[in-house]
Amino acid sequence: MKTEKELACVAVVVTYNGENVIGKCLNSLRNSHFPVTVVIIDNASTDSTVEIVKQNFKEMTLIQCKKNLGFGRANNIGLKWALENDANFVFLNNQDAWVKPETIGGVISVSQSNPEYGILSPVHLNETGDRLDLNFSVSAGEFSCPYFFSDLFAGKDLKAVYEVNSVNAASWLITRVCMNKVGGFDPIFFMYGEDGNFLMRTKCHGFKIGIVPEATITHARIPSAPQKNNSLIKYRSSLYHQHAHWLSELTNLNETYPRLWFNVLRRVVVKCCYDTIFRNWRELPGNIEAICMLGIRASTISKHRKIARSSNYAFLQDIDNKNTI
Repeated sequence: MKTEKELACVAVVVTYNGENVIGKCLNSLRNSHFPVTVVIIDNASTDSTVEIVKQNFKEMTLIQCKKNLGFGRANNIGLKWALENDANFVFLNNQDAWVKPETIGGVISVSQSNPEYGILSPVHLNETGDRLDLNFSVSAGEFSCPYFFSDLFAGKDLKAVYEVNSVNAASWLITRVCMNKVGGFDPIFFMYGEDGNFLMRTKCHGFKIGIVPEATITHARIPSAPQKNNSLIKYRSSLYHQHAHWLSELTNLNETYPRLWFNVLRRVVVKCCYDTIFRNWRELPGNIEAICMLGIRASTISKHRKIARSSNYAFLQDIDNKNTI
């Protein structure tokens, strides 16, 4: 087993208008007992995020994007940077999440003892630290993560790692071996769905996914600026989430592409019939528009499925540097 001096860990933080949280996030990484190299990918923030990083965290690497590339594509820039700089591990961390000094070292120690795990996550706590983050509690439930809650409730000795089906990407430790085979996030996703797609591909390549109960992070989930109560904004938001949901299904490598399209179209027809019968006119056009958008991208989705299935370093080899400074 390698020592800390023989291991290299790169922490990747994607930022976008995070002036209220980025200081606490980066300070927590700076104070990690396990030394990490931090690279920040800024998605063309319009607030003071970049200035805060430049003034207060000069030892960290800042890469500025000319436009908002989305969560996955921005993280890919950091993943490629980490691989090119010989990282043994990459620690993905949201801008609104912060670690304890012992968190990263604890997760890396578990990873060394359990190399079959390609992705490990600490336990995600809410901002006050008095309960689990809501989304994380779903991942850690008995159906997705057998025995974790049962062991906690029964007062049993917790295992070093519990295997899970999924866990959101607020805080992931990814091994280099995993990145070499799985690659990066599929850039066909702008935001939402890309972490589930990455986890699915990780399992398809034979790696396990786990949570480490002895390590924790705080996920503040700072809300975005409130939007006006505009029906068009609500419609576009609903359309985007529906599109991302069906896109996640169509990129599932465990089923054939024609079968996935059949299943999605069947559900679209059922949903449209339901909306028509019950006069749910608000959602009906969104469903139709979402499936049309996917139809336009059908050949691109098929191409990305082939890349994800067959290529090492998938989606990391040809990163477009024209969008970065």
